Amino acid sequence: MKELIRNEIIHLLVSVFFALIFFPVLGLFQGLAVSLLFGFFVDLDHLFDYGFYLKRKESKFSISQFIAGSYFTKCPFLTPLHSWELCLIIFIIYLSTPNPYILLACLALTTHLFIDQLTNNIVPLHWFLIYRLYLRKKEVQYK
Repeated sequence: MKELIRNEIIHLLVSVFFALIFFPVLGLFQGLAVSLLFGFFVDLDHLFDYGFYLKRKESKFSISQFIAGSYFTKCPFLTPLHSWELCLIIFIIYLSTPNPYILLACLALTTHLFIDQLTNNIVPLHWFLIYRLYLRKKEVQYK
């Protein structure tokens, strides 16, 4: 629980930091909104995996179980917004239409993934969605 709170505080502070850097270009509210969306609220995609877990186990929602994250150990999780592929797509969009909002979104998400990589005990390939889909398919095949 302490690790979760620590990680979320780090994500929040880094998101606010990026918003302040982009303040002269985007303004405080717009920069903060984009930075928080891609650097902090991206963690809401954990609800996606938790929903699949609950459906498979035919369980009811438990905030303590969700926060504890114990459901992550039961099956390779997807967390679809936590992916280097999404960072690459956002960056390609930025290259085709140089827009500071898109650049901020890319930086916020990339930093979020770096922080998660450093603070969680996971293999380096873990934040590639294709890798997680492969693990999930492999697990289903051997059941």
